[in-house]
Amino acid sequence: MTEVAPHLTPLEIAWTNVPPGHRVGLRRSDIYDFGMGLYHSPGVYEYRPIQPNIVTATTGMVIDRLENLVHPGITDVDMPTRCPSSHFGDQRSTISEAVFHQLLRNSESTLIFGGAIDELLAAFRDDRAMQILSLLSHTLIGNRRNKDYLSHKALADLVSTCLRERLPFQLVLPAFPFKDQNPFRTASPASHWDIGEVSLLIRLHCIALGLNQLHPFDGECLIVSDGRAYAQIFGVRDSEAMEYLEGLRGIRNGLNMNRTVHLVDLRSIMEKADRSFVMEWGGAKIVGLRSIIGHIESQLELVARSEESVSKELDTLAESMVWNMETRDYVSRVATATLWRAMNPRCIRLDAAASELRAELRARSWRVGLKYAAFSISLGLTGFWEVMFPTSIRATVHAKAGQAVIPKLGRGDPWNAVGIIDDSGLGPDAVKTLPLWKVARDLYRPVYLAGSASRVAMVRRGVQAGLSSQAV
Repeated sequence: MTEVAPHLTPLEIAWTNVPPGHRVGLRRSDIYDFGMGLYHSPGVYEYRPIQPNIVTATTGMVIDRLENLVHPGITDVDMPTRCPSSHFGDQRSTISEAVFHQLLRNSESTLIFGGAIDELLAAFRDDRAMQILSLLSHTLIGNRRNKDYLSHKALADLVSTCLRERLPFQLVLPAFPFKDQNPFRTASPASHWDIGEVSLLIRLHCIALGLNQLHPFDGECLIVSDGRAYAQIFGVRDSEAMEYLEGLRGIRNGLNMNRTVHLVDLRSIMEKADRSFVMEWGGAKIVGLRSIIGHIESQLELVARSEESVSKELDTLAESMVWNMETRDYVSRVATATLWRAMNPRCIRLDAAASELRAELRARSWRVGLKYAAFSISLGLTGFWEVMFPTSIRATVHAKAGQAVIPKLGRGDPWNAVGIIDDSGLGPDAVKTLPLWKVARDLYRPVYLAGSASRVAMVRRGVQAGLSSQAV
């Protein structure tokens, strides 16, 4: 039975109901409206069968991918050895969701309708691919690193395909999994979003609005939430990842960004497409994404026992995974300062309790890193993203050649940090993201939405009054 959900966009409904062995495509039909006296070309989502995708892989290919794997790990080189305080007082202050709407209006006005797009159109009048590249690498709108990572020719080829098939220019972004459960990065349950996520959704919406002015068939951002795909690996409940995704859809709908930002679930797509992917390995055929991931995991573990270079790579990955896996539960078992010392690689001298806990964390994180690596490598080797989204450009939070780097809001992606507000004017740069340990408690205070038990932002002292006026 086809699921009809009014809170989902048509594209989300299409991916929710895609049959096994299929992907979602868009087809346009030319229709003449006799009442209006003109033609229009509405788009219809349809299901297209996935041709069996058979790839050959070897141990060497897996090792190469492991060496080039981007670690989602520790960039906080200035973290102190002394445990920072996470207590910001007991006073409860609230803000209205009107703050989100004002942030949206100001971002649209400044970034998209403030003249930047007109400048791109004038500067590259006859080169749409260059217009799009300049938009994606714009200092305020996109990420300037895209000048180095995106190829003009690749963009031109994609633009040509989108024009020929009358498709939107689509960015596909695997991201927005769940709120990080490292108690030194965030203070919220995995299911909770805050203004950091809201701000990034707005920025992605603005990129799509900019694409709408550059491409005749519009632009859109398709967020492929990888929360359920990673939940078990990182120690998060599946239900929390789904609640996080539904919460993002809710705020997206409340801000009326339904035509530009879409959110679908990666694990659901993988389960539907599972048996369309086959890997040939040493004369044997491994059928299905789940089996391929399991096989690569076992091969990596086997090689790590005999190859020192592979063992070191996994050890390094494990060190970063200590900061990405669920560690909030430890707070009820050990002193916060002990947990900080055990997790912080800058802490060299450890007492017995911290030393024992570090050994426990490292043992657990090694397995987490192994599973994370196997998952990522498998999707790359099988060409999953290219097969499932063949007429899109892959977007990323980690700079990679051929992929569009999304805007950075601060030090940490929104789901690995807390959103802070420094400016009551709510301009496009008013919201930043910082790990909780980096937020100075003498400068910031937590604020909530009415009825919420979790913080929606950390607001600089003296800014609160200005935000309250946004509710008027």
